[in-house]
Amino acid sequence: MKIKIIYLIILLSNFVGFSQGKDFNTFTIDLFYGDESINFYQLKTFKKGTKFYVESKNFERTSKLENDSIWILKLSNRKKKLCVNFIENLKSINIDNCETRSSAITDYTVKLTDTTIALRTYCHLDKLDFFEFRKSLFKEKIQEYKLKSDSEIKLIKKMLKGKWFYPNLLKPLKFGDTLKLSRKEINPTQFWLFEKKDSFKDSSNQIFNLKKSNSFEVIFYYEPRLNINPGVIEDKDDGSISLANYGMKFTILKITEEDLVLISLN
Repeated sequence: MKIKIIYLIILLSNFVGFSQGKDFNTFTIDLFYGDESINFYQLKTFKKGTKFYVESKNFERTSKLENDSIWILKLSNRKKKLCVNFIENLKSINIDNCETRSSAITDYTVKLTDTTIALRTYCHLDKLDFFEFRKSLFKEKIQEYKLKSDSEIKLIKKMLKGKWFYPNLLKPLKFGDTLKLSRKEINPTQFWLFEKKDSFKDSSNQIFNLKKSNSFEVIFYYEPRLNINPGVIEDKDDGSISLANYGMKFTILKITEEDLVLISLN
């Protein structure tokens, strides 16, 4: 009986020590990951007072809220354990025993209190999924962001409804070019019409090749984007479908009651 009580006291003391941060070591993870394009991700933990926090850079952001590029949350005991488990898994990885190869590069630099771990491989690391790990830590923040982005998408769609007039273009739009549309009749025969159920119409096929495009979508990919979907042609004889145009994609730089400013992604 005394042994059980002593064992229970040891467990409780370990739990209290962990909850107070005595057994939690801060770290910084720098990750370069990708295939055709390689992106940089960073996640770090730090202590402020008696509390521990996790920070992730460039997790999500919008053009309106630049501070959204840095997310910070206080670490609960459960999330501290997630961190400890991830670091322990990383330490135990043996890239020489690679069962599944990947075309994507995974390049970790993990700075711990007393050492630095470097891991660079093309191996598929089942037990070391950085993105699932990050998602688990920021689950509440992701839900909050989704609600915010969904709300903004609804607002943008509401503001888009109706006619937007566009000017004559001196040259075809290229990637990064700015397109300014207005509620004012710049040219009464040249406009885009956005209607309910995400329907779209281009009044003229002289400037943009969008005659067969009849739908659009607004999405969030770091910032709000407007996608005019590709148009299709259906053969009346055999019912086959072919592509009429590739549609167009834009970043929404500005939208007001009178003005719409887009950046071409084509």
